[in-house]
Amino acid sequence: MFDTSAFAVKLAASTTIYNLSRNLEKAFYPYITCTVEKIVKYFGFHVKEIATKSLKTVKGLLLACENESDQADILATCIPNLLEAVQSSIMKEDGKIL
Repeated sequence: MFDTSAFAVKLAASTTIYNLSRNLEKAFYPYITCTVEKIVKYFGFHVKEIATKSLKTVKGLLLACENESDQADILATCIPNLLEAVQSSIMKEDGKIL
């Protein structure tokens, strides 16, 4: 039997972070840095729902920013991890990088 409890915990956590970031908007600002450091690891996660929530959380983080400089910092952190997730996905699908 396959134990899926770890996936369930990760999904619950990613859903909670997503909901907090979207609902709190600017009030979520103090938590942006630690959140972005955590979620980028899950952009290419093998459980689609967890990866999707992590990617969607970026929008909530961008909305919580107080200025464009903060938004640029978030994107600078996210983009390399996003590119890595895309490359990994292509490799898994085709067996090579295009």
